[in-house]
Amino acid sequence: MEEKKYYENLKNLTHATFCFENEDHTLGNCLRCILLQKEGVEFAGYTVPHPTQPEINVRIQTTGKK
Repeated sequence: MEEKKYYENLKNLTHATFCFENEDHTLGNCLRCILLQKEGVEFAGYTVPHPTQPEINVRIQTTGKK
């Protein structure tokens, strides 16, 4: 698993997007399920930008509380 990119909004540090190369729905759905079980996580989801590209974007949003 190779992390490709990381995006964050510096005005609001409660959410970020991680991009992973050479990954598909298998990892995306596993990460989403595990993240949603964590306390403080409001949203976790993933997208596959295009079916022919082996890459996923995982987005996480938290409450901002520790």
